[in-house]
Amino acid sequence: MRWLMLSFLLMAGCKQGVGDRCNVDADCDDGLICVRPPGGTAQSGGVCQMPGGISTDLATPSDGAGTD
Repeated sequence: MRWLMLSFLLMAGCKQGVGDRCNVDADCDDGLICVRPPGGTAQSGGVCQMPGGISTDLATPSDGAGTD
């Protein structure tokens, strides 16, 4: 039982940083959001990013490449 509690506490304190994989916003460090590709689901996952720091549409290149 102690190992189960210890595992839970360790997992609760391990949040993901910028660029790390996530399933929901709660997986990310404070101030970060989980950005999923268009049509993505929590099960398919995404990456932790700063809100407003990048395009939330991961299908669009952030450098403008491919635009007319």
